[in-house]
Amino acid sequence: MEDSGFDVIILGSGPAGLQAAIHAARRKASVLVLGRVHKSSAFTAHIENYICIGGEAGGDLLKQASTKAAESGAVLLEEDVMELTRSDGEFSVRVESGRTFSARALILAMGVSRNRLGVKGEKELLGKGVSYCVDCDAGFYREADVAVVGCGSAAVSGALTLIFYAREVHLVCDELDVADYLNERLKESTINI
Repeated sequence: MEDSGFDVIILGSGPAGLQAAIHAARRKASVLVLGRVHKSSAFTAHIENYICIGGEAGGDLLKQASTKAAESGAVLLEEDVMELTRSDGEFSVRVESGRTFSARALILAMGVSRNRLGVKGEKELLGKGVSYCVDCDAGFYREADVAVVGCGSAAVSGALTLIFYAREVHLVCDELDVADYLNERLKESTINI
């Protein structure tokens, strides 16, 4: 059962998916956006690091983006994808209601899932001392004592960035798994492991 065909189907209704929808629809492509806005990691965020945003709830930003995408001509459907196939150069997407949509192009914009530690207070302190983005939030930790948890390249790179902001940086890790050049930079730094 085929509901309708589109030029583009976008999987994900967070900032990237909605931005892609706006641009594609403005170029007169027929666009379907699939995903639940409230499931976006940006929905519960407090956003301050976007141009022209002075500190806004992520949910409000996503509502504005959804409205703009719809005004641009995109169709937004708050359903999860159950099956995705490709045949003869066309994608077919079945959603949870059983409806099926097709498109010649597919944009994957499902966003990120943060690796949570599961420690007490982590969720409650998100944005109040707990952060998952060094590049976004390093400036908030000027002259503070900070800890970075992780053993991979992202954690080490983040810790190396923070030494330019924080008074003291600790890297919490049981066994490093990084490239040699990062390991050398870490050894030469003031980071406490």
